[in-house]
Amino acid sequence: NGDLEQLKKLLPKFNIRFDTIFSAEKVGAYKPHPRIYEQATIEWRLRPDEIMHVAGSSFDVTGSKAFGFITVWVNRQGEVYDEFDYKPDYVVEDFNQLVDVIRGIRGKG
Repeated sequence: NGDLEQLKKLLPKFNIRFDTIFSAEKVGAYKPHPRIYEQATIEWRLRPDEIMHVAGSSFDVTGSKAFGFITVWVNRQGEVYDEFDYKPDYVVEDFNQLVDVIRGIRGKG
């Protein structure tokens, strides 16, 4: 939900390379507006069900799930899921479990 400059400033905190950064600034809307998620389908030329959104909060799952993304909630704190209409496809406790989810999905395809 940040502007592009703000998001770029966060990059040095990660020890990985990002190919694409999507920002609310680019589309003029904030999550959970569909235009946020549509950016990825246009940029990557993929259907929503071919994209996984990994969220750090239960609220972030709602918009991407409503748009049709595969959703994963990384629930590090063991929180109770808020009662939204859209539920995550997967709930994991950490990124190690996320890797297991990704491997499992790849094994199905």
